[in-house]
Amino acid sequence: FERMSTIENYQEDGSAMGRINAWYFAINLANDHPITGGGFRTFRKSLFLIYAPDPEDFHDAHSIYFEVLGEQGYVGLFLFLSIWLGTWLKASRIIRRTRGDPGLDWAGNLASMCQVALVGYGTGGAFLGLAYFDLPYHIMAMIIVLDEIVRRQQREQLVEASHSGGQRERRGPG
Repeated sequence: FERMSTIENYQEDGSAMGRINAWYFAINLANDHPITGGGFRTFRKSLFLIYAPDPEDFHDAHSIYFEVLGEQGYVGLFLFLSIWLGTWLKASRIIRRTRGDPGLDWAGNLASMCQVALVGYGTGGAFLGLAYFDLPYHIMAMIIVLDEIVRRQQREQLVEASHSGGQRERRGPG
């Protein structure tokens, strides 16, 4: 409970102030280099001396968003967020396309759970510097592959339905 009480007085918590200092560092660096940022592993003491409000309080960003902003600039942050938005939208499309199809229930469920994992990554990532952690990228790959599997199965279902429909017409009277 003692640790939780620091939420009210975050200015007194060295860890919180170190993060905020690192966030300002990332913003200041991105403002100077909006297209490229500072590059990978830019959270270095030498750059903190130039861009951080308190250069002696050297910390990592502890946030995927500020980590990417500092390292890749505003363009990189936009691309980073676009990747995850695109992944989310593709999963939503899979969920919509498989709704009501008992043969593809599993795909809709998997896409839903991938979205849950992305929410966890996005939320937890606000306070953890894991922008390049590989698991979310595996989830993105799963969604891409899942989309292709769903497309193929639905295409096969359409072909089968059209063939069986065509056979019924040929078998009819006349």
